[in-house]
Amino acid sequence: MNAPRPMPSPACPLCNRADREVHTLAHARLRHVDFHDLGQGGAIAACPACGAWQNLAVDLIAAAERLYADALYFHSAQTHHRVTVTDFPEPVTRPLLQAELLQRHLPAPPRRILDVGCFDGLLLVELERRFPGLEAHGCDLNPRYREVFPRCDGFHLWLEPDALHRLDGPFDLITLSHSIMYFADLAELLARLRALLAPDGRLFVQTADLAVQPVGLVLGDQAWYFTRANLAATLQAAGFAPRLLHVPWFPREACVLARPEVGGESLPVDSLDDILARLTALATAIAATAPGEPLWVLGTTSPAAFAHGVLGDRCAGFVDEHPSLRGGNFRDLPVLHPQDLSPRTTVVLPYGASAAPLAQRLAARYPGRFLTA
Repeated sequence: MNAPRPMPSPACPLCNRADREVHTLAHARLRHVDFHDLGQGGAIAACPACGAWQNLAVDLIAAAERLYADALYFHSAQTHHRVTVTDFPEPVTRPLLQAELLQRHLPAPPRRILDVGCFDGLLLVELERRFPGLEAHGCDLNPRYREVFPRCDGFHLWLEPDALHRLDGPFDLITLSHSIMYFADLAELLARLRALLAPDGRLFVQTADLAVQPVGLVLGDQAWYFTRANLAATLQAAGFAPRLLHVPWFPREACVLARPEVGGESLPVDSLDDILARLTALATAIAATAPGEPLWVLGTTSPAAFAHGVLGDRCAGFVDEHPSLRGGNFRDLPVLHPQDLSPRTTVVLPYGASAAPLAQRLAARYPGRFLTA
């Protein structure tokens, strides 16, 4: 797995367009592992052709390379967070849902799988449960993953910086679960993955959809930012035929299954100006929630951290259903489980249009007042 590095070219690295627009970000930027502040502002270059939005803060991207191999990232529990979704009676992990999704949409059972940015290998474990006997390869940077990656026949972990160039194809399935946005040399990455795919293989990419969750723009150590439409267009520019998957389990994320195939009609892309306007509107809505009252914020990820930045001293703490977070701290403020709320507690949900059904579910189960922003 190649480590992220700065990309100084002013032209779009995916389609070579030279007329990219540079947009200034007015909000504080966050680090994606613990959502600590990285400083104010930044610049993003938007390509009008393939929709690739590139973070120009090369110093933050370079610093992230060291973080991926650090103990903080190893202990960040990227794959263990559980969510409550329809179709499952109990909270489930993202790797389980991804494996269910792929089992439903792959044209044939895969024999060889590569997970790029595999973390602890739990997605490969879930896929092997559905496709017994597969050959599973995981690729990442942190040497501590040797402690937790599956040690069983058919599982292989690659931790060398040049791992993608040492691997031999073909692979029937390559997955990029919330990792595509951290590769500074995106063109090189996608070209290599295309070469590793079997002719009838599939590339699965999942990442945040900024059209639904614009807060992702403030993650300052990402190299790239996407909406559903822009992710599809970017993959097409890199030589893939993308298929957008509509997944109710992941309402704020983009999921694409693509096959290696050049051509096709140009795909529409979203405007970065529009997403920046939505981010400003979200900040305004958060600030206007229950004026004068202390507020608790739902969640312990980037939207919650963004809301804390907007609310300042009005933020009393955070609320999260994950039992392991109960009684802990996030951004130096307490974290409560919804069961611990009083009827007079006001909780803001900083998730835009996708917040309404979540607020309804929480209000039906727990005390407190749940307001959307």
